Amino acid sequence: MNYSAIFFDLDGTLVNTIDYWAEAYMHSLRDIGVDISGQDFLDEIYVLNTSFDEIMQDIGVDTNTANIFRKKRDQRYEEILRTRPLWFAGTEELLRKTADKYPTGIVTGSHKSYIEAMEEQISFSPLVRTIVAADDTPGHGKPEPDGLLLAADRLGVDPKACIYIGDQQFDVEAANAAGMVSCLLWTEFTPATAGEEAEICVESFGEIRELLEL
Repeated sequence: MNYSAIFFDLDGTLVNTIDYWAEAYMHSLRDIGVDISGQDFLDEIYVLNTSFDEIMQDIGVDTNTANIFRKKRDQRYEEILRTRPLWFAGTEELLRKTADKYPTGIVTGSHKSYIEAMEEQISFSPLVRTIVAADDTPGHGKPEPDGLLLAADRLGVDPKACIYIGDQQFDVEAANAAGMVSCLLWTEFTPATAGEEAEICVESFGEIRELLEL
């Protein structure tokens, strides 16, 4: 299929950041007296894409404590992003080849400050035509389709002629809700049920290159 545009998720798909996010999150939770396991973090927070307000409500902290937590979490995470390896092997080549053939964008649940921290050591903005961050659609993150629809609008393309590639079930759900072709990239952090609603499932960047005929 000849797509009008290709959109990628960022964290866990193009950059290897999930462990870093868990580290910053769990460390900052411990600072406010909350201790959870890495598996609980993945199952109850990351995979479900649980909102910040829901998490703070569930653990029973007040607004001031929640703000302290958020500040410490973001400071830790951004410092990690500035200093540790981020690319998956082959990411940069995949983006370059994709952008040579198709209008390409990134739609991510990361905030712009996280992206800026990443780009202090790696550069992906020049490889894509648009990046839609969480700040661009506040309160309407994945699995809602708002970010994907905004990305398509920025590039002037019909969402139904686009594909979105991500590693989580909420990526698949967002793509389907936007009318895009949903492509799931299986990774170690992808839940077992994530492929049930995906139109396409792949296991590697090599399979993505074959799919896009790069």
